[in-house]
Amino acid sequence: MCRFRALLVLGYLIGVLAPVGWMCGETVLEPDRLRLDDCVRLAVAQNPVRAASRSAIEAARHGVGEARAPYYPTADFGTGFSRWQRHAFLPADLQSYIPVDVIGPTDDWFMSVYAHYVLFDSGARRAGLKAARALETSASADDEETLRNLVAQVEQSYFQLLGVEAELDAARKSRVRAGEHLRLAQERKAAGSVPLLDVLRAEVEVSNADLSIIEVENSRRIVQGNLNSLMGRPVEQRIEPVPTMEPLSDPAEIRLAEAMAQAVARRPEIRSAGARIVAARAGVTQAKSAYGPRVTGDGQFGWHDDEFAPSDQEWALGLSIRLPLFTGFANEHRLGKAKAEANRAEALAASQELAVRREVWTAYSTLQKSHAAVLTSDVQTRHAGESLRLARERYTVGASTITDLIDAQTALARAEATQARTRWEYQAARSEFRRATATTVVPPDAAP
Repeated sequence: MCRFRALLVLGYLIGVLAPVGWMCGETVLEPDRLRLDDCVRLAVAQNPVRAASRSAIEAARHGVGEARAPYYPTADFGTGFSRWQRHAFLPADLQSYIPVDVIGPTDDWFMSVYAHYVLFDSGARRAGLKAARALETSASADDEETLRNLVAQVEQSYFQLLGVEAELDAARKSRVRAGEHLRLAQERKAAGSVPLLDVLRAEVEVSNADLSIIEVENSRRIVQGNLNSLMGRPVEQRIEPVPTMEPLSDPAEIRLAEAMAQAVARRPEIRSAGARIVAARAGVTQAKSAYGPRVTGDGQFGWHDDEFAPSDQEWALGLSIRLPLFTGFANEHRLGKAKAEANRAEALAASQELAVRREVWTAYSTLQKSHAAVLTSDVQTRHAGESLRLARERYTVGASTITDLIDAQTALARAEATQARTRWEYQAARSEFRRATATTVVPPDAAP
């Protein structure tokens, strides 16, 4: 029965792994050997979220140009043509009238140029331009945030992929040891030293090791797909990561208060929130300007020609002053809305600062835990390895049972998987702490 289960595991392994290549019309996809910097560059160049943030900056720049436009005069050109005819009705007798063409048909042509310029608007233009420039600053800060978050996500996903690779290597080593234990049990069974039960238990151990490999392989495909998605690539594209390990450093050496102050001063989210406060306050000023006078200058030059009268030219210059008296309370509501938006922007900025401080604290705590986990897993792996060595020696001479041997093997497999995972989780925690404190390093050639 155990051999049958092993065959089922083998069939499942083939059925799960083979479609990875078939998805792209190939039996096997050649893996791309990518370093971390390579992945960062691909993500910056191809991730659609980054492209959207760059477009937002471009839109904000055009918004500044649009806000500057009222400082310039406007001009319009108009032309037209009409044909008209006038009829008169003369009495034929006392009961009826007959129509008589008095004028026409006549063709009428005209052209005009209109100019308009705002001389004074109670500060509306200045406030609008200030708001637009603040929104451009906000969009630029948002793009920087998007970039740094993207780099951090790529780093963490890359480290996660390296961790899964290390777990897969540990699972394969465990499978080799399980095969050795099965061979040892079979030899001792053949010698009559142990019962058939030992062989069956060893076969179960082999099957469990095969299942562990399948599970880790599946995790690898998911992590690989996530990384490909960040880089704007097909999720099924195979990646061969290049191990990159930063040395362990004790988080206790970090001055948390300084790191938190640095984060508050440098995080682009806070700069963006501050710029939005400026824009909202400018909106209040713009709403208040609706209560003030508006002075405009107007000019017109035209040409007119028809068949009845000689062609003529006309021009006009004017100055107008408008002061709103009643707008159906629209100005009042517009001002109230602007003030509410300003209050909202200030509240969101305060909330953003609290969120940044919380993120730094959380990242620091995670880094501490990850560092301790690495040290602990190293000790556990050494002890589990020594325990397995002793258990194998005792089983060989008949001083222990197959259960003792399998328990020791399981403990070592678990310790090795934990060791592999914790080392790369520490690297990911380092990356998250750099993101939280705004110290993420972006390659110069990866930040267009």
